[in-house]
Amino acid sequence: KNLSKEVVENLKDWFAQHYEWPYPNEEQLKSLSDDTGISVKKINTWFINARKRRRISGDECEDGQGRLPSTSPTPTSVNAARESEEDSAVESEEISKPAEKTKL
Repeated sequence: KNLSKEVVENLKDWFAQHYEWPYPNEEQLKSLSDDTGISVKKINTWFINARKRRRISGDECEDGQGRLPSTSPTPTSVNAARESEEDSAVESEEISKPAEKTKL
């Protein structure tokens, strides 16, 4: 059975507000369940599918390439990974620059 438009809008709003980390905790799931009248299991399934839809559509997310990470990192580890990627990008850019020739 499909969810009502009102329920879907409520879930989409939550998803948009938490776009960087769309993983509701137990308390948030319970609150969404109370607000919508839908079971926690159905809400959890909706979020799993929403994250898959975002990945398939190619939207930017945790790894910057439209894919969800294979594990669910904490927001802190996501930031650390981004910083590491930025450092790697700078290092590879420096490596790929041709050496400047000195004029004699």
